[in-house]
Amino acid sequence: MSALLRQATLSFHSSGRIDANRPGPRPKAPTTLSAAASAALIYGAEKRRRVGGINETDLFQSLENSRAHAAAGEPDSDDSEAESDSDHQPRPKARRNAYSREKKLAVITYLELTDMPNPKAKDPNAPWVPVTWTYASQRLKLDRKCLREWKKQKLRILRMKKGAKRWRGQSYGREPEMEFQLHKEFAQAREEGQLINGRWFLIHARAIYRRLHPRRISQDETTGRFTYTLFSFSSTWFSGFRKRYRIKMRCKTKQAQKPPEDFRDKIVAWLQFNRRNTIKNIDSNCGLPRSIDTPLVGRFKLSEIANMDQTPIGFEFLSGRTYDFKGAKTVWVKEQRSGWDRRQATLQVCVFADGNKRCQPLLIYYGDPVGDSRRRAEEKLYDKKVCVAFNKTAWADSQNLQDWVRKQYAIASEYFTHENEPRFLCLDAFAPQMTDQLRSEFKKLNCTTSYIPGGCTGFVQPLDVSLNKPLKALVAQAAADHADKFYDRYATGGFTVGERRVLLTQWVGDAWDELHIKYKKTIIETFQRVGLTLNPDGSEDHKLKIKGLDDIKVGDFRWKELDPENGLGSLTALDVAAVEAAQLKLKERVAKVKAKKAAKVVRADAIMQENDPVEESSEDEEEHEEVFTLGRMGTRSQTRVNRYYTAEEAEEGLDGSSDVDIDDEPLEFDPSDDEEYKESVDGDSDIMDENM
Repeated sequence: MSALLRQATLSFHSSGRIDANRPGPRPKAPTTLSAAASAALIYGAEKRRRVGGINETDLFQSLENSRAHAAAGEPDSDDSEAESDSDHQPRPKARRNAYSREKKLAVITYLELTDMPNPKAKDPNAPWVPVTWTYASQRLKLDRKCLREWKKQKLRILRMKKGAKRWRGQSYGREPEMEFQLHKEFAQAREEGQLINGRWFLIHARAIYRRLHPRRISQDETTGRFTYTLFSFSSTWFSGFRKRYRIKMRCKTKQAQKPPEDFRDKIVAWLQFNRRNTIKNIDSNCGLPRSIDTPLVGRFKLSEIANMDQTPIGFEFLSGRTYDFKGAKTVWVKEQRSGWDRRQATLQVCVFADGNKRCQPLLIYYGDPVGDSRRRAEEKLYDKKVCVAFNKTAWADSQNLQDWVRKQYAIASEYFTHENEPRFLCLDAFAPQMTDQLRSEFKKLNCTTSYIPGGCTGFVQPLDVSLNKPLKALVAQAAADHADKFYDRYATGGFTVGERRVLLTQWVGDAWDELHIKYKKTIIETFQRVGLTLNPDGSEDHKLKIKGLDDIKVGDFRWKELDPENGLGSLTALDVAAVEAAQLKLKERVAKVKAKKAAKVVRADAIMQENDPVEESSEDEEEHEEVFTLGRMGTRSQTRVNRYYTAEEAEEGLDGSSDVDIDDEPLEFDPSDDEEYKESVDGDSDIMDENM
């Protein structure tokens, strides 16, 4: 219901209270008090105010502040002080002042609910009477006519927008019926995720106009073009239409192949899995009894519920947008170093439902996991608040995840490890996170894992919903501040790759601390909105607010059969089968590419040995981790060797490893040439969308 319709359902009692025009409650048993006594208790002296109170003082101060701001030329204020009014002397005409909607309503409340001593009564104990127009005008320094108009137009003032000073009413175009239908079609198109531009509005508006007014249309028999009479689809009309219906050009915040409604069943099944494993049963493992002040969510302590995720983070933070002069044909942005906009690392973080910081962020860089002496010297400069790892893909693999569980997550609890306090961890369906080895590590910690189905991370994963974006913004702001502080050095050559890695650890560490200070309330509320920390008895389900699914409900979460013990109970059978099938297919393709590469190397060596024989390389063949999630399988292969080094940096050996070969072909392939790979797997089409 629109704000205008909601306001129209209100009426105002003579005493000043607001009544709703809706059917009243069922009749109750008669009370022992009379109607007059009940009215006196409800609308008596306790509900009214007296002059000289705190409310009157606050109102006077508010109006004085407005006049002071007006004198200084500041907005949302009065222009000058008005002289007091009196019935016995002429009132000088005051300059007209502008007051906001809130100040007008405060004045109306003062007029209706404030009492003063009866000026005509001689007895000091006589009943008080409502303030007079003269008294209010003198104390408020407002004209009596203005006060009477405000009180008379109370309903109109209530309908004004917040902070507005004037009643602008409801504006209509020359063709309201056409605009109404156009707005309806626009709303339906946006619900379906359709991309809308100005030409779309023009085409649909003309089609609607032809249906409504066929007699105003003429068509050229030769060209077939239409001529419209009595109406012009001009830019002025289009601007007014967008303003009337509050339509603006927006930047996309999510890109997906399917609308949110298509993921409803998966999300509901995931919520029901969480509810089944959270609710406290007779034989549930609830851990050791703690203090009565310890917040609980079913059988879990609030501090033991967490969410872990990985997100790419760049060496260079170029947003692609900057302020520049109007009309400039070339808007360029200086790179701090060539290739840094394509160089990325992986940031792995874990947040807890109570908003407290327990796990250190993990940065995964590209490079040899062992390194050399230069690496060890560099590691001494890393920020102590951040963990750092290296691998050949710069992405989390099964070994990194197992190390993280043993060294970070195992001790990230409010309680001792030997107490075996039950934990609950939410994470996405990322293949290395679903291995048997990692699930066994979680099982040792008495941790229940809840894997988010493919394509749903942008809706129900707390980090993706509202935390990754501010975290990256804090890191980017720290990088911008550093560039401003050391502008001369950036202009003359900047920092090396190793120095940049050290700086990134410092920025991430500071941003992680600031996130838990500034956004602690956001962390707690996000876990509630996605249903992870709601009371399993259903009493708090009204706080469940999933983007794009406003009316979603958990429903009956009881399960006739037990959840599988493999830790994948939150995923459907189709999801698990899709993961296994994709793993096999990727292994076959990787083996095929490796065979082609080996044959190519043999041919090249045979040619070179004819002229300049060289020692055969004994380098072991690298094993590559299959990196993909359910939401990415239908788009492209994630078996990759990420190369975040330019040719110049590789020659300099800035990565600290001796096995960098720029001329080698990366083990990547395009699945577009494989028809069997184009399986219909649910999920997002944009890899970056899951990590934003």
